[in-house]
Amino acid sequence: MKRHFHQVSDDNSTTIEITAPEGSCRPAPRDLILETWLNHEPKTVSVQTGTQSANISLPHLTATTFANSPNGWTFMNNLLTVKNNDSFEPMQFTIQN
Repeated sequence: MKRHFHQVSDDNSTTIEITAPEGSCRPAPRDLILETWLNHEPKTVSVQTGTQSANISLPHLTATTFANSPNGWTFMNNLLTVKNNDSFEPMQFTIQN
């Protein structure tokens, strides 16, 4: 299974696009976890999956609740960590500064 990741940033936001997997192999259901360094905590983090027309805001969580949540984001020591269920569809994460 092969996927492509593409990141674009400007002064207001960072967008991370992930393609759908190539090929027919699909692993067991899993979480997709992204990590990226930022200079400050973002205002919001959202995701658009598959053919959805709107972004869905992900909850901002503490490190403790992040581990047990199916999706969300946490920010510590300038590291943003985002978690979402991997539906094996194209995804786009938007991080608002």
